[in-house]
This record gives sequence, structure tokens and C-alpha cells, in this order.
Amino acid sequence: MLELAGYKVGDIAYNSSRTTICHGVRNSDNKKVLIKFHNNEHPTIEDLISIKREYMIASKNYGDNVIKVYEAINCKNSIAIVFEDFGAQSLAELLKTKKLDLKKKLFVAVNIAEALVQVHKQGVVHKDINPFNIVWNFETDEIKLIDFGISSELMDKGHINPNKFEGTCLYVSPEQTGKINRIVDFRSDLYSAGVTFYEIFTGKPPFEGDELEIIYSHIAKMPLEPKFVCNEIPSTISDIIMKLLSKNAEDRYKTASGLKSDLQYCLENIYSSGKINNFLIAQKDVSNRFEIPQKLYGRENDLIKIKNLLNGSIENHIRMLIVSGYPGVGKTAIIEEVSQEFFCKGSRFISGRFSQFERNNPYSAVKTAFGTLIKNLLLENNKLDFWRCCLEKALGTNAGILAEIIPELELIIGKQPEIGKIEPIEENARIKSVLISFIKVFTDKDNRLILFLDDLQWSDLSSINLLKYLLSSDEIEN
Repeated sequence: MLELAGYKVGDIAYNSSRTTICHGVRNSDNKKVLIKFHNNEHPTIEDLISIKREYMIASKNYGDNVIKVYEAINCKNSIAIVFEDFGAQSLAELLKTKKLDLKKKLFVAVNIAEALVQVHKQGVVHKDINPFNIVWNFETDEIKLIDFGISSELMDKGHINPNKFEGTCLYVSPEQTGKINRIVDFRSDLYSAGVTFYEIFTGKPPFEGDELEIIYSHIAKMPLEPKFVCNEIPSTISDIIMKLLSKNAEDRYKTASGLKSDLQYCLENIYSSGKINNFLIAQKDVSNRFEIPQKLYGRENDLIKIKNLLNGSIENHIRMLIVSGYPGVGKTAIIEEVSQEFFCKGSRFISGRFSQFERNNPYSAVKTAFGTLIKNLLLENNKLDFWRCCLEKALGTNAGILAEIIPELELIIGKQPEIGKIEPIEENARIKSVLISFIKVFTDKDNRLILFLDDLQWSDLSSINLLKYLLSSDEIEN
């Protein structure tokens, strides 16, 4: 039974692997509240910092369209967060049980846009806009945004550089996948709002499938326009949603206030004349922030050369490309730009960076790259058994050798027995052999693996010898 000083804890409203949210009553005034408990009984310092950050962000003075947070209280080894209970249900639940007309759908969309206006005004990117994090009291028509668990403050930089996947897969923006070289800012929330609007107006999300297929679709595919999914959707609403779903952030709405202005105009048209008059959208969408376009300029020829060479690797089994130049000229930026295209074509792109301070750590960049590959496999929940079987078959009794270099491997194939001490020359030979077997799992005539090693000037001798061995191998395809 969950307990919290000063509150009577009631039944569970929501439960996940990470958190439990309970109904409750504050003893001092019998006020109904919701209490968010974190399930980890022994949280790390990082966990506690994350909870405190969530509380600090969630407790800002937003406005009526964002859930109000009352306090954070120490609870055993963790921290519980108390916030208002205004008798609402999640939009996800209500979309299943209520049939909404166009007026009501627009009303919801306007309120979501207003919630984003309030959040962005405080310099916060929510990063998890979806129907589960929008709650609605259907009787009072109060609509509020909840859950700031992964939210971030933009601070002075005005953007966030993502290095991992964050968000809910069905609703995440392309830049939040961590698969492309793009920053996260307010426009990422607007993309997720676009996915949510698509579901509100059409009855289904724009993309479906397993997690990898959905991520690929967010990055590379445009959905069928809403007006073609449901002919009752006005063209203007369809255009607004498609603008929000633009792959490039520069092509979306710049501000939530610009979005709200267009949606409000549509709603007023419906109330006054029963239809939406055609108008040019985004005319009032003006940002007061200086935005630097996230595009490369003047490198078109270099990009074409790199793409042509990598495309040729299918026929030539394995190729090596070296990009050289003075520090700061954009070598890494070019490769990261190319990586987006090859991910969209179904290739696996992994990267690692050598450091001048880790030259005594053999294979440092290679370890990072293949560790990332394993973490990406863990996202493919429905294929984990397949990958486990493939890796066990390919590596056999040598799996422990690779697990010492790539510890993440044990997250898929389980704990491996320790490998006894052997001579360095024999050890290097075994590492090279088992790494070939590992790479072959992910490469054949239909599947390509691209390995990007940055700052090669700081590489160690073992890594250089490994690269020579890989390049001379006739066992690896693609």
C-alpha cells in the first residue's frame, strides 16, 4: 500500500513500469489530488535529479491549459509529486468512447495549441505531446497538458542536441529519434501536435507498424493527407496538419501562437457560417527567435561523391572512405547529413569517435559504435528473439570474447562465461575473427552496415589493424 505524509492515498489511476499515479485527498482541506510515485525503490542519484528536474519544470506558472503542480514530497527513498485532480480522462480514452463533431475536434485542437503557447512561453520543450498526455474533463470542457517527465528547458542555446531516442514512438518528431543530424526545439512539439491532430480528425495515427517502421516513416515518409482519409475534413484543416508534419522543422509552423491563430479562425468560421472559408495559412506565424537553418550549404558536390561511393558498396562488398580537412570545416556534419539518407533507405548507420585521451584504450570508437548498434536492436521489441538467435548462432562459444569488448551484447544474449587468459597475439586474432562473424549478422545483399569512425587521427594501433583486417576480408557483404 502506497503512503504519503499529509495525504490519504486512494486507488491507482495509472500504472507503468516507471511510475504509479494514484488518486488522493489532501488531509488539510480534503482537496482531491493526483499523486505520482516512482516505482524504483532504490533510485540512483541520476533518478532523483531527473524527478527534481521534472518537478521544477512542471511547477512553472504556465496557465489554465497546463496541469497545476502543488508540491514534491520525500517519500521513502524517492520523491512523490502532487498535482491537481480536476476529474479528467486522457484524450486517448475519450477518442475511443466519444464521437466528436468538427466543432469539438477544433475546440480540442485550439486548446492543445494554447497549452503549447503557455509551455513554450516559459522556454520549455515538452517532447512528449500525444493523446495520453492531454487530459479532458468532458463535462466542464477543461483541457490540460500533463507529464513533464522528459521535458527540457531550452536555456540560452535555444535548442537541444538529441543523442538518444526520447518520446512516444507513434508521435515523436524526426529529430527526436536521434537518427538524424537535427536539433530539437519548440517545432518538435508542433510536429507531435500534428500527429495528434491527425489522429483526432481521421481516427487513426498517420503511421503504423513496428517501432522501427514507425521511426523510419517519421523520418522519410509523408502520410496520406487527412482530407483523403476522410472527405469530411476541410482542406484548410488538412493543410494545417500536413504543414505540422513537415520533415524539416523549417517548413513547419514556427510558433504555437501562429498555429493557434489559424485553428481559432477555423473554429470561428464554423460557428458563424457552418463552414471554413479558404485562407492562406501561417500568415500570423512570426517567431521572435533567431533560427539558423539546419541545412548544409555549398557542399552539394561533396555530398554527391560520398553518396555515390557508399551506394557502390553494394556491388563491391566493402569500401572505405576517408574525409579529411582542417578542424571545423564540417567533415562530421557532411557524414551526419549523409547518414540520414542511408537510414531512410534501410541501412544501419553507426558511429564512434576516437579521443586523444583514450589512445591506451583499444578499439574505443569501435566499442561505442557497435554498442550503439546493440542498443538500437533493443528498440526492436518484436524482433529481439530473432536477433538473439542469430547472434548466438553466429558467435557460438566465442560470444564471451565479444562481450568483453561490447558489454551491451549481454543485454540480448545474456551473461557470458569469463574467457580465460590467452597470449595477446592469439587474443587479437580471435577478436578479429569473432567480429567478422558479428558483422555478418547485419550484412548481406539486402542489408547494409555503415560504420563511421570520427577523429581517426587519435585512433590506437589495435583499431587500425582491425580496419585493415576488415578491409581485406572477403567474407563480409555490403
